[in-house]
Amino acid sequence: MSPEISYLYSIPYIIIILLLLLLFFKGNEYLNDEKRFLNIRIATISLLLLFIGLRGHVYSDWSSYYPFFEDLPTIWSGDILNEFKTASMEPGFIIYSVLIKSFFPNYFIWVFINTAIDIWVLDKIFKKYTKYYVLAFIVFFVMNGLMVEFNLYRNAKAIILFILSLEYLKNRKFIPYFLINLLGFTFHYSALLFLPLYFILDREIPRSIVYLIFIVSNIVFIFHLKWINLVLGDIVSLLNVSLISEKTLGYADSASEVVFSLGYFERVISFLVFTILYKRLVALNSINRIFYNVFLFYLIFIFCFSEVMVFSERFSYLFCFAYWFLYPNVYTLISSKMNKSIFLSIFILFLFLRLAAGNKNLLSKYDNLLFGIENYDDRSLEFEQYSRFLN
Repeated sequence: MSPEISYLYSIPYIIIILLLLLLFFKGNEYLNDEKRFLNIRIATISLLLLFIGLRGHVYSDWSSYYPFFEDLPTIWSGDILNEFKTASMEPGFIIYSVLIKSFFPNYFIWVFINTAIDIWVLDKIFKKYTKYYVLAFIVFFVMNGLMVEFNLYRNAKAIILFILSLEYLKNRKFIPYFLINLLGFTFHYSALLFLPLYFILDREIPRSIVYLIFIVSNIVFIFHLKWINLVLGDIVSLLNVSLISEKTLGYADSASEVVFSLGYFERVISFLVFTILYKRLVALNSINRIFYNVFLFYLIFIFCFSEVMVFSERFSYLFCFAYWFLYPNVYTLISSKMNKSIFLSIFILFLFLRLAAGNKNLLSKYDNLLFGIENYDDRSLEFEQYSRFLN
């Protein structure tokens, strides 16, 4: 096996999930004892803060965020306005980062604060919307939460703000919903997509339409129907912009040919589970209707936009948080111990397979500030090595 690919890279991730599983089983003994369960919450938060917040240069987007932070001015330097003129980042994210750097001029402290804010918000939200708190963090860890935290520094804040705004959507309070997501827009422009969803996400979608979406999405995905290529090609040709045409159509040719993967079967099974249990999930908590509709958007972007990998991945991550709430609530609906055991057995097998397969490449090689990390230059050389390996 090539040194760029090794299952040894996945070992730290598997160790953390084992520790989270231990906390989950121990926490189940204290579900009705808030004082003792507080220790489980503290242990869960501390574990994730240590692993995610004190990481070195892991995954890929540090390669752009590290120089971004190093080049940032501070409020004491007096050249902040120039940063807005030259930077490629959103203004809210720049202001937020400048404020942190002004008091803590260290990239890794900035990363830790980023993580701490997200984990703190998730702690409050998981405690509010799920009975099985630790299970929610386990699903977060396995189902794209690491990708959001490790790579999507700006998107992460937009997603967290969007989740916070869902309570106002549920209660039909447009102004706070709009303002929260407008703030999210200043962290990442993709949050603009959240604004019109106020009129959609809390609606009861007929089952016939739901299954039609699922079937059409699968057909597009399985047969690699290149509808985006056609649409973009026509639009760009109409606008007569050849440079954009080459770039966008190039993206459209970047899709993977793999169809029947572990991820595909997981999404199909998840759709069936969530849809079959939909009425019971909504009866448990009406906000599950919103999470279910969010999951549908996740499927649409994964399946229908698979032709353009950039669209499929980046936009689907905006909606992946539906898993973090729905699966713990599905587990709540399971009444018998035997069925709970069967569910957990299948789920644990899946999460080990997913963590092993998803973290076997060189970019996933984990290090931590507590034990020493590779410096930026050495890690950049490895990044280039892996890029050459892919090409």
